[in-house]
Amino acid sequence: MKSFAVIAIALVSLMFLSFSEDEKEVKIEKRKTGIILDSMNNEVLLVLENDKPAYYMSEIFTPVCNTGECLPVYINIYWHLNGTFKKFNQPEGEILTKLDHQPFTEDDYDLLDEIIRGNDPRLSRINSSHSQVKHDKQDAQASPAVAEAVKMDKHIMVDGITGSTLPELKDQFVPGALYTTYTIWGLANDHFVDIRNYTKKHLLKKYQYHLLAHKELECQMMVLDKVESEDKSETARMDFLVELIDSGDSLMQDCALSHMYFKYYMTDEVQEVLDRTFYGESTFLIKRSIIYDWAYKATPLSTLLKLSENLLKYEEHFPEIMLIYENKIDYPEGMVQNMADTFPKLKIENQKIMAEWAVNQKKYFSKEDWEIIKQVK
Repeated sequence: MKSFAVIAIALVSLMFLSFSEDEKEVKIEKRKTGIILDSMNNEVLLVLENDKPAYYMSEIFTPVCNTGECLPVYINIYWHLNGTFKKFNQPEGEILTKLDHQPFTEDDYDLLDEIIRGNDPRLSRINSSHSQVKHDKQDAQASPAVAEAVKMDKHIMVDGITGSTLPELKDQFVPGALYTTYTIWGLANDHFVDIRNYTKKHLLKKYQYHLLAHKELECQMMVLDKVESEDKSETARMDFLVELIDSGDSLMQDCALSHMYFKYYMTDEVQEVLDRTFYGESTFLIKRSIIYDWAYKATPLSTLLKLSENLLKYEEHFPEIMLIYENKIDYPEGMVQNMADTFPKLKIENQKIMAEWAVNQKKYFSKEDWEIIKQVK
């Protein structure tokens, strides 16, 4: 009975520890950026989670004036660290409304989100005139006037009597909410460059590795461009990526592999770090990424030979590894013998893959190698 009680207490303790770990509270901090969105002094804030930049946001109050009536709009807008729009929501109890105080439907909210992520609906394309002089017959056959994007005043986009959106613009705005759409699109997008520049100026140096681990491609590119601009050597970018792969951090490795230029794979430095990483303590996903790089980019003959010696050790990657050999026509001496020796020890499904590869690549084998293949049963 006593032992049962001890076990029960231990289980409860484990459950509590697990719960505490899962429910660990995220520390949120909001910092002012000095980026002001509008005349209402709505400001962009940098949000940090556990002392690391996570995103930008603004808790916005703005009046939206429709036909002779101004209504308060409360909306929270969020941006990625690269300055692009992330999402919007509203404080509890607040909603968006259309003409005649009709509340937004779920479809209206979805449409507004779609519009915000798209091109500026406030722009109209008009043909610019090169001259007021009448064109003669020859001029009439010339190229049409260049279309110029012009931002329209929201007040000319509606019917002056009914207040409804003009028919030619109805697909660009939430129905019955032109002014609201017009206003929110501007709040969400007009300061994209300011927000991105804030990241460049204030975050790149201090949070360099955090931004590289971030999934936002543009944030990663900003860091790499900064490294290249500070170090003027021709190999600065490549050297930095090699360092990231050598770090052993899977997030850094994934970032580096994603940004490696094709020409880098032709260098000994990159091939050596790929070799070290693949045969080291890297994760399954990183090993697979390296395999695909070898399959579709440069692969030294020494790599083909070494892989053939380790097929059993990395059999969990076997189908991907065989892609490397499928995409090559030049094979090192000894490789086929290694594969022939390994063949009987492979799983049946992998034997089939290797057998099919051998038949398809027959024309690229030497006579000696093909004799070795024919002897495999």
